[in-house]
Amino acid sequence: ALSRGRDLYSLFVSHEAPPGHILRVGRSPQVTGPYFDREGKQMTIGGGTRVFNDDDTFTGPGSNMVFDDGKQRLNVYHAYNATGDIRLRIAQLFFDQAGWPVSAGP
Repeated sequence: ALSRGRDLYSLFVSHEAPPGHILRVGRSPQVTGPYFDREGKQMTIGGGTRVFNDDDTFTGPGSNMVFDDGKQRLNVYHAYNATGDIRLRIAQLFFDQAGWPVSAGP
């Protein structure tokens, strides 16, 4: 999923990590990249800043989409609950002072 904020594109990717995924993001001033994480590591060589961490209720978030209706941004994704069932999750998506996306989820 791509989202644009502060003249930067944010690329969200799901990395396979049992029992689900790890959702990571990188940024670039050009839609074609290259994309770098918060520490400056290029995503094509293993970089990517975690969008959020697992908690006691949900784990393995991934396969996200960013929905922007001009008033708010939503991060729509799936995650596993404590019993291992997959659940649809919808959380507000904000950008911090440095322009990095921050999800209110899981």
